[in-house]
Amino acid sequence: MRVASIAAVAIVIAFGLPARAMDPADWTSQGGAVDEPGKKSIDVAVGFPSVAVTAHLPIVRHLEIDPFAEVFYWGAVNSTDPLVGTLLGARLKINVVDRGSLQIALMADLGAGVTFYEDTGFLLNLKFPQLVISGKVAEKVHIFGGMKIPIQVMVHPDFKLQLTFAGSIGAEFLVTDTIHVYLSVDGGPQLEWTKKLNPAPGDDSFSIDVNGWLSTSVGVAVKF
Repeated sequence: MRVASIAAVAIVIAFGLPARAMDPADWTSQGGAVDEPGKKSIDVAVGFPSVAVTAHLPIVRHLEIDPFAEVFYWGAVNSTDPLVGTLLGARLKINVVDRGSLQIALMADLGAGVTFYEDTGFLLNLKFPQLVISGKVAEKVHIFGGMKIPIQVMVHPDFKLQLTFAGSIGAEFLVTDTIHVYLSVDGGPQLEWTKKLNPAPGDDSFSIDVNGWLSTSVGVAVKF
């Protein structure tokens, strides 16, 4: 999809950026950097198809754990029916390149949740591998981009396996030393395998669908 192509271009540009020096005010909520242990932050994001709150908790240098809570109201972008539910989990983030403002991190998300509408169900969500690259392009602006492969399993009322290949791109604006605002877009194709546990007469018990995934968000991050 086009978002994935744009994200690839952003990654190439980020590698070509000069490594501007990074100071404490250059921390990023969405980029590849990991702050020093003891420096905590929290961000709230609103967008399509979810609202999320994430805490960023550095454990040691270059490693943090980010608990998150999410309420979603839609699934695939081409779906005609809403999908409402909640997801709780945590992200493991490892900074692998620390070169001035050029930061690269590998991440993995693990979450579990429930759906309330249209059907009540239980789901597991794994986003791995994830790669994010960020760089400072202006005095108060960071850009970030990367890729992720979310794997989602729903075990009730039907068994569903979803595999998404998504690219991401966004920008983070340094409003003050402790408050940032960011915009981001994720998108890509999604494969879905469905095994109906109790198919209606005449319905196929197994199906494969190709959908589109799109996620947009506007967020505020605050450092403590």
